[in-house]
Amino acid sequence: MIITKTFKILFLTCLVIFSACHKDIQSQTEVYTNDFESGSILGIEGAVQSTYDGKKVLGFYNNSGFTLTLPGLAKHDLILLKFDLYLHDTWGGNHTGNDAVIDGPDIWQLKIDNEAVINTTFSNSGCQATYCQQQSYPKNFPFHYDAGTGASRTDLPGRCSLANIPGGTTMYRIDKIFNHSGYTIKLDFKDLLKQSNAPDMLCDESWSLDNLSVSILTLD
Repeated sequence: MIITKTFKILFLTCLVIFSACHKDIQSQTEVYTNDFESGSILGIEGAVQSTYDGKKVLGFYNNSGFTLTLPGLAKHDLILLKFDLYLHDTWGGNHTGNDAVIDGPDIWQLKIDNEAVINTTFSNSGCQATYCQQQSYPKNFPFHYDAGTGASRTDLPGRCSLANIPGGTTMYRIDKIFNHSGYTIKLDFKDLLKQSNAPDMLCDESWSLDNLSVSILTLD
């Protein structure tokens, strides 16, 4: 179950105004943070390090990803994840191509302890008056929103097939709270990209991640 920021605000509003809610955030402890500038990848399986827009990132990935495992967590009720997700080049969102060419959907996933809590699509295609390759984010697939909905940056250059083209990369600041109480957490970040017509899949579409932090939260 995903508890969004909106839910959190409504939850606290209910507590203050109606006194009908019984629990509030008692403590928040950051248990992991990494901007990857130091090159540290301790605890990360499948780490690939590269440079994008002058910063070190994890990536670039296509039909792959990485796993972060954090053992020995203190007692908690929720987990807060924050990271910058970069979608590079020709992501086409919910678009599937045609009978001759399978070209999507372009799915990206986050799993917590093997459960997919984010299973969505992203699109870098932009939207014109008569045509739009829509995406599912900020909800899970197969919802339909305009390309770039919820993005923090839509003016970044592409990495390879759209290199140096503004808008060729879109960045999303993911900031979400999830239910979690186990003493170990396993976080899987991956994609399920489909590009049967691409001679170089990694150049055609890829993703990277930066500024990853994990915090545990306890309730009253």
